[in-house]
Amino acid sequence: MSPDGLRTLDIVASRYGQRPSALLGIDDPYQALLWDEACAIVGLKAETEALKERADGAPASRTDAAVQSVGGQMALSGFIPKVPEPKR
Repeated sequence: MSPDGLRTLDIVASRYGQRPSALLGIDDPYQALLWDEACAIVGLKAETEALKERADGAPASRTDAAVQSVGGQMALSGFIPKVPEPKR
């Protein structure tokens, strides 16, 4: 999943009061933790960048650069969770 997808998943999970892994139907506790952590990192990074923009007087928007930066760091470290197979 792309960093943009992780950010979207973070937003949707927050809106509905669910863990991102629950929305994906992940049963394995360790895989669920990895997904939840990835979404939290991407979401917090985007929010931090938005707050910095506000403090600098720039437009208050979520930046793709922040999301891509975190996603790139995760890819370099080998931390890319596997997308689970859909439940049947």
